[in-house]
Amino acid sequence: FSARRRDLIEDFANGALTGDVGTIRRLWSQYSEELGASRGVFVVDSTAFPRLPLPGDRDFGRSGFLRCWMAGDRLILIREGSEDFRFSSPIFCDSNFVSLCGAFSAGRDLGTLSGDFKQAIKDLLPYASYANAYPYLLETAENSNRDKVRASLLGFACFKLTSPEHFQKTGRFIGTETCSPNEIADEAIKITNGQDFATLAMWATNRFLWSKVTLTKAALIHFDRPGASACSKLYALLEFLHSELARLHQFDIYAAFRFFELTSTEPFFRGLQRNSPGLNDVLRAMAWDLTHWRITLELLTIESWRSGSVPFPIPHFLSFDRGFVSLLESFQFRGLIYDVDHRRPEFFFKRDLLEPVSKLLEKKCATFYSRESMLNRSQRATTSDDDKLREVNSELEASVEKVILKK
Repeated sequence: FSARRRDLIEDFANGALTGDVGTIRRLWSQYSEELGASRGVFVVDSTAFPRLPLPGDRDFGRSGFLRCWMAGDRLILIREGSEDFRFSSPIFCDSNFVSLCGAFSAGRDLGTLSGDFKQAIKDLLPYASYANAYPYLLETAENSNRDKVRASLLGFACFKLTSPEHFQKTGRFIGTETCSPNEIADEAIKITNGQDFATLAMWATNRFLWSKVTLTKAALIHFDRPGASACSKLYALLEFLHSELARLHQFDIYAAFRFFELTSTEPFFRGLQRNSPGLNDVLRAMAWDLTHWRITLELLTIESWRSGSVPFPIPHFLSFDRGFVSLLESFQFRGLIYDVDHRRPEFFFKRDLLEPVSKLLEKKCATFYSRESMLNRSQRATTSDDDKLREVNSELEASVEKVILKK
């Protein structure tokens, strides 16, 4: 993108860290031409702004977690130069939760998760209308066992249709004889067969491949030089992405940095062990987690530009995966711009993540963010890169298998 665009991102990244309302408003006015119809949400530190009544961060026992993607609930919302505090709280439910809904609705024993799951349902039923199963639908788009997929969606539909009073009284979801969850499940399956969903699935597959390639290369770099510094490992990853694919995807790179910096102390990455026979499967599952993160933002970018009558989306994520939630906590935002004209979100992280990465990028790694390097990538990048990504992914997976055989 242009030098002006780069300045916009850098200035808002610094402005978001201040939490100063005046600074954020000034920047929005300064870049009004570039922002166009964009909408922004920023955490502010002024008590003059009341805390928004969001579902917010919640734990359900030791297994279930709801996380808002913003790093606070004192927020300023900006749209077309004016502030608009009408908001919604979409809750994106991961595959684990949707599958648990299916099992619970069918009367199966949830084992050690039973108590935590019931607590989650009790606390979430007042917000059930906000919940959606997009991550599950995308992750199972190519699952040939459609009966199993439908059963999980049926359970999720029963969850959404259950009243808090009914659950409090019975400890169960409503039965299929008293409502129409079958119709909801059938409609969800029907949607996955439509052209619009096919386009969305292709979009998700592209994001998945980027995450998969980045994570796999990061793992191989770490296995090859476990004692190297995080800076050296990050340089090797950036060099690979710059040379081979001519793109640097910000979020995937930040996730790789967390791996290089923390490795085994970050729960999300504990499965990346070179002696694991299912290492490629672990990497695929992790890549899908990162894909859901990115797709959620892009879906809400589309949603957010509508007329002022549509509430501003402030996303939440519901998961029974402690590892992914720990990573998500690291990536909660100080600011987020839903950029309509460029069809992409711009996100601004908290200081404890942004500063260490920024310090690395000021050193040797800075060469990949110079204007010359950015121009070089823009000249080599292709509009459709799925074929190249699949080719590189296959090569990297083969390299992972060789690593496993050497154990």
